Amino acid sequence: NSNRRNNLNKSLSLSADDVMPMLCYIIVRSDTPSLFSETHFLTEFLSQDALLGHLGYLVTSLQIGLHYILQLYNQAARVETASSSSRRRRRRSCATLEEKNNQQQSSSSAIPCNSGSNNSNGPPPPPPPPRPS
Repeated sequence: NSNRRNNLNKSLSLSADDVMPMLCYIIVRSDTPSLFSETHFLTEFLSQDALLGHLGYLVTSLQIGLHYILQLYNQAARVETASSSSRRRRRRSCATLEEKNNQQQSSSSAIPCNSGSNNSNGPPPPPPPPRPS
């Protein structure tokens, strides 16, 4: 019976590298709104002796998981901000091109703007033919 228990313990041993992704998943899925505050409270008000033992390891792991998730969230927000900024610049450019097209309607040098098209497979379509006067 004790051999069986030892074999079971050996097969369930996990390193911190194995546990951290699971902990992050649990943190996200827990949807606990004040987890940052609660973790801060734990680190501020637990005794130093408590933080040096097993409880300290658990609190530190929780802090690492929270900070990792926050870092991913901030990184995603920066990417989204850059993407929306790029879309705004593209819209402004297209608006400028459309103004030029309106000013040059009778000319054959109108510049097309494909603001709704994200197709980068090949050259842009040819300009529209000149309108009859």
